[in-house]
Amino acid sequence: GALTNQFIVSFLIMILPATLIGATFPCAAWICSASLTRLGKDVGRVYAVNTLGTIAGAFATGLFLIPWMGAQQAMVAGSALNVAIGALLVAASDLRRTMRLGAALLVVLAFGASVYLMPGWDIHVMVSGVSIYGPLYLHGGDEVQRFKADAAAKELLFYREGINATVSVERTAQMTSLKVDGKVDASNGSDMVTQLMLGHLPLVLHPKPERVLVIGLGSGVTAGAVAQHPMVRAIDIAEIEPAIIEASRFFAAENRNVLQDPRVRVVTADARHFILAAKERYDVISSEPSNPWMAGVANLFSREFYQLVRQRLADDGIMVQWVHSYSLFPRELKMIVNTFRQVFPHTTIWRTLEGDYLLIGTRERLAVDFAGLKARYEASPMIRNDLAVLGWRSPLALLTLFFLDEEDTARYAEGASENTDDRPLLEFAAPLALYARTSEENYRALKAARSQEFPPVRQLEPRLLEANRLSFARAFWARGHREEALEQLAKTPAEAPLAERIERAKLFFVLGKVAFATQEMAELAKRAPGDQMLQSYLRAGAVLNAYGFEEALREHTRTSTGKPNPTEAHNNLGLFYNAMGIRSGEKALFDLAIESFRAALGIEPEAYSIINNLGNAYFEKGMFEEASKAYQRVLEMKPDLAQTHFNLGLVYERLGDLDLAAREYRKALSLRPGWTLPLMNVRRLEATSVHGAQKK
Repeated sequence: GALTNQFIVSFLIMILPATLIGATFPCAAWICSASLTRLGKDVGRVYAVNTLGTIAGAFATGLFLIPWMGAQQAMVAGSALNVAIGALLVAASDLRRTMRLGAALLVVLAFGASVYLMPGWDIHVMVSGVSIYGPLYLHGGDEVQRFKADAAAKELLFYREGINATVSVERTAQMTSLKVDGKVDASNGSDMVTQLMLGHLPLVLHPKPERVLVIGLGSGVTAGAVAQHPMVRAIDIAEIEPAIIEASRFFAAENRNVLQDPRVRVVTADARHFILAAKERYDVISSEPSNPWMAGVANLFSREFYQLVRQRLADDGIMVQWVHSYSLFPRELKMIVNTFRQVFPHTTIWRTLEGDYLLIGTRERLAVDFAGLKARYEASPMIRNDLAVLGWRSPLALLTLFFLDEEDTARYAEGASENTDDRPLLEFAAPLALYARTSEENYRALKAARSQEFPPVRQLEPRLLEANRLSFARAFWARGHREEALEQLAKTPAEAPLAERIERAKLFFVLGKVAFATQEMAELAKRAPGDQMLQSYLRAGAVLNAYGFEEALREHTRTSTGKPNPTEAHNNLGLFYNAMGIRSGEKALFDLAIESFRAALGIEPEAYSIINNLGNAYFEKGMFEEASKAYQRVLEMKPDLAQTHFNLGLVYERLGDLDLAAREYRKALSLRPGWTLPLMNVRRLEATSVHGAQKK
């Protein structure tokens, strides 16, 4: 199997250097042993020197050489030292002088040539996470070339080989990602839901959060969410890797410059050591590290760690732990949950995304205080903005994250093992699931234990939950939870206002229930004859039904990674409508595309790729002035996009401004030499101009 192949390859690579390195100590002991009477003393001295060298080498390399010159140059420096020592030993040997000097010179020259010929590491490849994402390229041929091309296509904003990890920040047209040893650890894309809820959820559940500890800085979004709560007086952040603190500055917009907040104190330290040394007690402790198969992370999921956390929590304190269900077998996920609830018996589970869950641990039974939740939502524009980014229009949408109550959690974890410092089962078991697709299996197991739709809610107005069913459906759809969204739509009150019924029908439409939705819309159109979008939906629905594209429509409300976020869901939906409009010739589909792109931009106004897509939809609809404005706005942000210059040229041509059209075509050609389309258009416009001049 895969493990056997991995073992064989690793064995063949390491056996020769391991054998030679292993032979070094016996050779040194033999050389330094003068006689049998002094053997023990001489070998002891070799041991002592070897031990001191090991300590000094690890200390100097980890703390100084790698941060200063990088891993590759540090290895070259270490190799050079070994070669120098070897050459000196050869030169001092009992061989003839010419042989000694010749051998030593040959070793030095061979090493110099290898260093000179050895290519430098491609840092784009080094931070690409081949050990994590490599299997994604194993199908379709040209795996290596596709992998390198994909790595090179990402803009590398930051790269640092730190003391504990290699940290990088990459940007694509869709998002900016922070990577630790190649693994995406945070982003301003689909991870935003979980990052924000790690901060907001425990704080709105706590009656009066004043002191908060965030374990792991990451992008700083979680700490930034915590900082939006006016009650908080102090925020401590324990981050083990200094390079991550530097990298988080690339997410200043998302974390709202949280590191500049006077309430924030960042401590570069291991989380366990920090908690052991801390004297303060915290109202909320939020732990971000979520990948137990990464080195050093599994000990943040042990019973002893959670006991340390509990000691540092106030009596009414809340602990929140991020855990994922992907690349984690059901046995290990149950182990994590069981270990957590052994220390926090009042444990509930909340689901943020398809594969991400939050464990909430408290000393007493948890209940949501609706009056407090509503008051904080209304008092903080930033909290409202964060929830709006997730597509939420009501504070009660927070309840859609709830998944298992205390009894359900206990039933789910019953019989599972515990992860302890003495028996670190998770550390050895988690890596075995690295390439396994386990999200769906874990979700089904968790759902089988579910008996309650929502947690207990205090001070809730009568029938308010029922009145928010449409809001709940939107929240589920925004996170890509289609089944749950449909369940909520089915529970919406029949006597809802007309505007809500129209919104409900549109949501059924995008969830793939096209026939049912168009039937509903046909009835609603009789009550709202002036609603042009309803008419567009009806015409678009007829086309989609004719093509049998209900399933395709469902898939285009999801992101490419399977972890949706509202912006990308709206954008993908718009792309689908636009493509279908071009294919079918039905202009109504462009109306739906424009509506979807506008919805995406309502969440992320500066997403230039979505603005470009909106321009395309305007163009296909024949709204050339609007298309021109959209493309110009894109080029203000990204002036070197050849395709957008070409598109703007097409718009100018339709508007009759041939000089501006030719200018844009030439600009596109200069940015992408050899591109035939703008070249042909320039020649056509030049020929038209010459022909017009001749006629005059």
